[in-house]
Amino acid sequence: MAESYPSTTKSIDNHIPPCLIKDSPCTESAEEQSYSLHINCGGKEVTINKTKYDADRETVGASTFSSNRNWAFSSTGHFMDDGHESDIYVLSNTSNLYNISTFDTSLYTQARRSAISLTYYGLCLMNGYYNVKLHFSEIVLNQVYPFIIGKRVFDVYVQGTLRLKDFDILKEAGGPGRAIIKSFTVNVRNNTLKIQLYWAGKGTTNIPSAGTYGPIISAISVDPNFKPRLHRQKTNKLGLISGMVVGGSLLIIVSLIIIILWRKQTMTHEVRGMDLPLKTSINIFPMRQIKTATNNFDEEYKIGEGGFGPVYKGRLSDGTMIAVKQLSSKSKQGANQFLNEIATLSAVQHPNIVRLYGCCVEDSRYCLIYEYMETNSLSHALFGERLNVS
Repeated sequence: MAESYPSTTKSIDNHIPPCLIKDSPCTESAEEQSYSLHINCGGKEVTINKTKYDADRETVGASTFSSNRNWAFSSTGHFMDDGHESDIYVLSNTSNLYNISTFDTSLYTQARRSAISLTYYGLCLMNGYYNVKLHFSEIVLNQVYPFIIGKRVFDVYVQGTLRLKDFDILKEAGGPGRAIIKSFTVNVRNNTLKIQLYWAGKGTTNIPSAGTYGPIISAISVDPNFKPRLHRQKTNKLGLISGMVVGGSLLIIVSLIIIILWRKQTMTHEVRGMDLPLKTSINIFPMRQIKTATNNFDEEYKIGEGGFGPVYKGRLSDGTMIAVKQLSSKSKQGANQFLNEIATLSAVQHPNIVRLYGCCVEDSRYCLIYEYMETNSLSHALFGERLNVS
């Protein structure tokens, strides 16, 4: 059913929200969009269970459009039979309210009414599914004149779809002054929620008094059935900060690993790419094999130390005794010396010169693997100094 708009519409707020213009998207950013709506229809602002219900005290009702920050309402029609110069569009009754907890009474002592059509709009809502609750209580019929039967009947449309046909508050609630809540799951697609109450000419008009027909509503609650994007963005900002810290740390660690691997690969390529004499080859030993041979560089296997680094004796799996000279990878000069020594010893082959078996570049360690000379050095032979190499 299309809503009827009168040609002479009075507007409390001349600014028409973009959401109410057909095919016009919401102009507010995601941070500015609403994700809930609570209105105390016809009543003052109240807070219930930490939820604030906006005041809705506009008294002008005939052919009126009123807009707030994130909601608006439109009321159409005069009460032609009540004989009053000014119709009353906000109802109030604080007596004979029962079956309503005192905590919620403030939502049901007032109500907004309309002669023909009353429409509420939720403006610039985030798109998604919402739980919509419509609060009703009959606070006029059968209150002042409890023995005179009156009937208020109207239809309820949500997003243009008929959800309640011939809705009778007295019948549904079980009597006057009783609260009745109707809940619906609604899909908001174009950032706008539309709730319309429409009097179709049914029920009574002059019983118990003139001008008591037409739809009324006590309150509206709209809550999301999804996690609001606004909250996700705040969480994501915190997550982004944490992610930047963690990501930055990971980047540093990964960079260090890349540098270490690059240095290791570069050193290995330099060794393999050396211009060595014919029939000369350099063995690249894995660090696992060297650690096994030296009992993981045990201090008891240490046989000396020089400017290049410490020297350990070891035994390969085939029984070959070796001497392992270890260089710290932090020394650039040592790294150059490492390459120079490989080149020099590989180029010189003599029975009286120690033989270079190969090298190892791994675990941030540079090692030269020599033939093990049990008779020690020339200085030891001349000066009688001997190391314990047993």
